[in-house]
Amino acid sequence: MSSKEPREAVDSRGASEIVGILLACVSFLLLVSLFSFDRNDLESNRVPANEHVSNWVGPVGAHVGNALFMVLGISAYLLPLLLLGLGLAHLFQSLSYLKKRWPWALLLLIATAGGFDLYSWMWQRSIKETLNIPSTGGFLGMALNRYFFAQYFGQVGAGALFGTMYLISLIGLTNIPFGHWLQSLWHRINTPGGDGGAKDEKALEKQARELAKQVKKLEEEAAENPGLGADLQPIPPITIRDLSVPQAGSGPAQKKKNVETAPDRDDALLEPGAEIIPAVEIAAATTADVLGRRGDSKTANDKSRESDEEHNEKADAAEIPQHVGLPARSKSFPRKSKPLAVASAPIIGNYKLPPMELLNYPDPNVKPTESKEDLMANARLMQNTLAQFDIEVALGDITKGPTITRYELHPAPGVRLEKISALSNNLAAALKAENVNILAPIPGKSSVGIEVPNLVKTKVIMRDLLESEEWRNTKARIPLALGKDVYGKPVIADLAEMPHLLIAGSTGSGKSVCINSITASLLYRFSPDQLRFVMIDPKVVELQHYNALPHLVVPVVTDPKKVVLALRWVVNEMEKRYQIFARVGVRNIKSFNERTHVVKESPQPELPLKAKKERIEAGSDGFAVELDEEIVVPRDDDIVIPDKLSYIVVIIDELADLMLVAPADVEMSIARITQMARAAGIHCIVATQRPSVDVITGVIKANIPARIAFQVASKVDSRTILDGMGADKLLGKGDMLYVPPGSSRLLRAQGVLVTDQEVQSIVDFIAKQGKPSYEMDIHQQLSKPIAELESGGGGSDEDEGLINQCIEVIRSEQKASVSLLQRRLRLGYTRAARIMDELEDRGIVGPNKGAEPRDILIDLDGEGADGNPVRG
Repeated sequence: MSSKEPREAVDSRGASEIVGILLACVSFLLLVSLFSFDRNDLESNRVPANEHVSNWVGPVGAHVGNALFMVLGISAYLLPLLLLGLGLAHLFQSLSYLKKRWPWALLLLIATAGGFDLYSWMWQRSIKETLNIPSTGGFLGMALNRYFFAQYFGQVGAGALFGTMYLISLIGLTNIPFGHWLQSLWHRINTPGGDGGAKDEKALEKQARELAKQVKKLEEEAAENPGLGADLQPIPPITIRDLSVPQAGSGPAQKKKNVETAPDRDDALLEPGAEIIPAVEIAAATTADVLGRRGDSKTANDKSRESDEEHNEKADAAEIPQHVGLPARSKSFPRKSKPLAVASAPIIGNYKLPPMELLNYPDPNVKPTESKEDLMANARLMQNTLAQFDIEVALGDITKGPTITRYELHPAPGVRLEKISALSNNLAAALKAENVNILAPIPGKSSVGIEVPNLVKTKVIMRDLLESEEWRNTKARIPLALGKDVYGKPVIADLAEMPHLLIAGSTGSGKSVCINSITASLLYRFSPDQLRFVMIDPKVVELQHYNALPHLVVPVVTDPKKVVLALRWVVNEMEKRYQIFARVGVRNIKSFNERTHVVKESPQPELPLKAKKERIEAGSDGFAVELDEEIVVPRDDDIVIPDKLSYIVVIIDELADLMLVAPADVEMSIARITQMARAAGIHCIVATQRPSVDVITGVIKANIPARIAFQVASKVDSRTILDGMGADKLLGKGDMLYVPPGSSRLLRAQGVLVTDQEVQSIVDFIAKQGKPSYEMDIHQQLSKPIAELESGGGGSDEDEGLINQCIEVIRSEQKASVSLLQRRLRLGYTRAARIMDELEDRGIVGPNKGAEPRDILIDLDGEGADGNPVRG
C-alpha cells in the first residue's frame, strides 16, 4: 500500500504537467492565428482567396481564427490568455488555485462578448471591414442581447449588468482588492491638498495598496488551496506579525510607576521607591566587621546575638512554674544546648525596591529589517521547495520574533509530517540560511513550523519585560523574567512552581547573562527580609559584584573545596525549617507565613534528673576518681519560632568544577536540597557549560524538572539536558529552549539581556540602603584557610594525636557525639566536649542538635557527608 502511493502521486503530477504543456501550446497557436488572421485567406470571404495563406498557423489557423471571431467577436483575443493561465496552473504549484476558477473565466468571456455587442455601433465599420463579422461581440453577444439583456433591461441596464459581471469575474479570478481601492480613493479625495496630496503621499499610498493587494491575494489563495489542513479543518487566513522591534505601548510611553508584588507580606503591593516599615529594626553588621572578626573580638552582630540568647534564657526561666524546684546548676553539669533557631533575615528600615530608571530604554531607532513582502516571498519559496518533493502545503501565519521567524505551513490531508522534517537541509539551502529548525507539528496546532534565523537579530532588554502587563499582573510567588518567545510574549516563570532550575549550554551561549537576569528580576521584587541568596561561583568573576548585597547569607563562595560546607548549611537550614513546620502544624512556607499567630500554653520545663553512677575515670594526676553525672532529658520544645521565613535561592554558576573536586558530596547535597527543600522555601538554580552525564547525573536530572538549554555542540548534549533534540540547532547569544515545569513541551525564546552596567547600578542602589549581614556560624568556617580545614592545625591546645583518635572513632561509628567519645576513649565530659567543639570549628562535624548525634560535614574514608556509604 505504501509503495503504491508515491507512484500514484508521481503519475498524477506527470499527467498534470502534460496537460499544462498542451494548454500552453494551444493558447500560443490560437493567439498567433488570431493576430495574423486575414479574411482573404478563406474562399467564403473572397473569390479567389489568397494564393499563399498569410496566417502564420496556415489554413488551420485561418479557419480556427475565423470561427472564433464569428462566435466571440473581439473577445476571441481573451480566450488564448485564459487558456494560458489554465495551462500555467497545471505547471506551477503556486498557480494551482486557477484550476478551480474556470467558471470565473467563462463568466469573464461571456461578459466581454455581450459588452462588445451592446456597443457594436462604436466599432461596426472597422470590424466589418477587417474581420467580416456581424457584430463585435460575435454570435454569442448578439444572442445574449437580442434574447435577454438588451431586450428586457434596455441598453443602460444591460450595460450595468455586463459591467457588474465583468468586475465580479475579475475579482473572482485575480483577487483584486476592489473595496480597499475604493477606500484609498475616497481617502485621497478627502485629503487636503487635492487629488491625492503630495508625491510622497501618493507613493506611500501606492505602496500600501500594492502590499494590501498581495496580502489579500495570498490569503485568498491559501484559503482555497488545498482548503483543508491536517486536522481536516479549514485553514485560517494568513497573519504576518513583526515582533522583532519594540511594539506600541512599551518603552518610555508606558507608565513609570509599576506595582511590584511582594509575596508573603501584609503590604503586598509595593512601588519602586515605596517604604517598607518593619515592626523591629535590626542593625545589619558591616562587611568590614564581619570579615575582620578575629580571636575574642566581638562585633555588633555578635553582641546582638548574645543579647538575644540572654533574652531567650530569661524568657525560658520566666515560663517555668514557680512551684517546681530546680537544683542549682553545677559547674560539673553539661552546658545547656542552644535553642533550635533558623537563620534570621536582616530587616532594613525604609527599604526601597530598585527603580526602573536604572535600566536602559528600548532603542527607538530599531526598524524592521525585512518587509512583509520579503517574508511572504520566503514562504512561497518554501512552498515551492516542498512541492518539488510532491509535498502539498498551504501557507499559514508568519511571525517574526527577535531572533527567528516562524513560518507556519498547513500540510494537505494525507501528507506525512516526517517527510517535511527530513527536508530541513533542503529548505536551509533554498533560503540560504545557516540552519532551519522544523517543528512537526507545532505543539497545540495542526500546522508545521519552520523556524528560520533572522538576518539581523534584535535584543530583548530587561526594562521591556519588567514594564509589561505579564510581569505586573503575574500571580507567581517568585517570578523570573526569562525573555520573550517567538510570538513576542514575555516568558515569566515561577521559581516556586519549578521548584528548581537547570541551565546548560556551551561557552558564550548566554548562561551567565541568564543568571544575571534571574537575579535582577528577584532583586526588583524582594527585599532582604523576604529572599536571601547563597551564591556559589567557582569561576570567581561571574558573581563577585553581588558581594555587596544585604540579601547574601554568606559571601559568594568561590573555592570549590568549601562548597560542601555551604551546601551542608543549606541542608541544615532546611531540616530546621521542617521541625518548625511540624511544631506549628503547617506544610510549607506559604502556609507558615500566612498563618494566624496563636498564643500557645507555656511548655513544660526541662526536668534534669540525677542519678548516681559508679564510673571510674583516671584524673589529671593519674588517680582514679569517682564521678557523679547529671542526666539531662532534652525536650523538643526548645525551638525558636519566627514570625515569618524568607525564601532562600541557591545559585551555582558552574557545576562541572564542583563535580571534579567532590562529586559524591556535591551530588548528595544537591539531591537533598532538590528533593525536599521546596516546601521549606529553598530553591536551587544550577548552571553548567559541560552538560555531560558525569556532571548532570541522573539523580540531579530527576529532581530538577525545569530546564533551560542554550546552544550546545552536539545532539548528545542536547539529549542530556532536554531528553530530546533541538538545543544543537540554536543560534547562541540568548537563543534558548525552555521546558516549563510539569510539561515536556519545548518553548523557544530569546533570553533577556542585562548589561554589567545595569547590574552594577542595581547592586549599588541596594547596597546604599544596607550592608551585608552574614550568618556567622557558616561564615566562620568558610573564612578559614583550606589547609586549616584539612589539617586542623592551630586553634586548639589539645593533643593532635587524641583528635585523630576521635576522628577515627567518628569514622568507624558513623556518628559524632560527646558521649560516644567519652565511652570509646574513656574521656571526661569537659575534655570530650572541648574536642567536639574543636572538630566543629574545623568544619568536620556540625553544630549541636540536642539529643541527636551531630552531622558529619566532610567525607571520611570514601563515605558521604552524612556518614552513609556513597552509592555508585
